Amino acid sequence: MATIPDKYMDLFVTKKAFAHIATAMPDGSPQVTPVWFDYTDGNIRINTARGRIKDRNMTANARVALSIVDPDNAYRYIQIRGRVVKVTEQGADQHIDSLAKKYMGVEKYPFHQAGVIRADTIDEMFDIATCLEAQPLPPGRRVAIVTNAGGPGLLAVDACEAAGLTVAPFSDATRARLADSSLRKPASATRSTRSPPRGPAPTGARSRRRSPRTRPTR
Repeated sequence: MATIPDKYMDLFVTKKAFAHIATAMPDGSPQVTPVWFDYTDGNIRINTARGRIKDRNMTANARVALSIVDPDNAYRYIQIRGRVVKVTEQGADQHIDSLAKKYMGVEKYPFHQAGVIRADTIDEMFDIATCLEAQPLPPGRRVAIVTNAGGPGLLAVDACEAAGLTVAPFSDATRARLADSSLRKPASATRSTRSPPRGPAPTGARSRRRSPRTRPTR
């Protein structure tokens, strides 16, 4: 088993560096995702929701590659090739909490309560929305809207208010944690209409999390 050179250990231990993990699609083409990670007992640990593309790829093919770039110097990086040696759901919620503390400075991963449903296609997204529409309504009339595009958010606000719901304003503390704190309701999580690489939005169901561990080989 290869070891991490001491001169790069700060990227694993002290700095909030992102890892870009590359997996292989079923047709052999590469797939890359930026992820949070930590380094424990010689293993690089990441956290993902079950059923996501990288999760499916790692289940079918354990070989992965990672690049980790110094957040203070984009020309300083380390690349790692290895295999997934363990995948478990045990302790995965606690693991994502520890990663949230490392990267966000919070004690709990903020999307635990609402959970996340991942849709890989537009058709799948509408299928999920149809399923959620048939679920019992939650109690109360207060709702909050977080979106990565202002236009659809405004449409959602109008629809909620037409249905007699109250679109609750965000507190200053919540607003400060959003990417753009200058907006009123609805709040936009990004300035772009494109989805962020790792920006889950609250939905009505919860995904079970998995915590794959990768062991460097060279």
